[in-house]
Amino acid sequence: MTTFAPGTNGTLKSTSYEAALLEAAQILELAEEGSLTPTTVNFTDVSFNNAQKTADITINLPVTLAISSTDGSVKISGDAYVTPTFANGGGSVKSDTLPEAVLELAQFLQSLEIATSGAANNVNIVYNSEQRFAAITASLPAVKSINSDGAIKITATPYLP
Repeated sequence: MTTFAPGTNGTLKSTSYEAALLEAAQILELAEEGSLTPTTVNFTDVSFNNAQKTADITINLPVTLAISSTDGSVKISGDAYVTPTFANGGGSVKSDTLPEAVLELAQFLQSLEIATSGAANNVNIVYNSEQRFAAITASLPAVKSINSDGAIKITATPYLP
């Protein structure tokens, strides 16, 4: 398991990257549902597949592209199209906004999958620079439990070293 450090007083509380991605995506989906924009914002869908025991994430995340004038590199970051309160906590996440953090977490997991021989391909990202969005899909192993107060809890389980 690759440990995720949520930091101090950060928005995210998870301790694995897999769980942090699920947590951040769920917060983003809830922020979209409460959006005050004139039209409905629905770029994020988080669902739970009981039969497969997975948490499934589908996001068409608006992105901002910037080209460095010094070295020509391209920086892609999540666009702050919704602005829920977000604190990175000074831990593993370096992003300043929730959309940026979702993209950072998904990209980290995808990079780790690529670098790990025999790893599952659970996270995919396709960038569309003309339409300015990142299509993120993830199918994370997850377990379901019931808390002592009766609330259902779904947690993404680590699948990467």
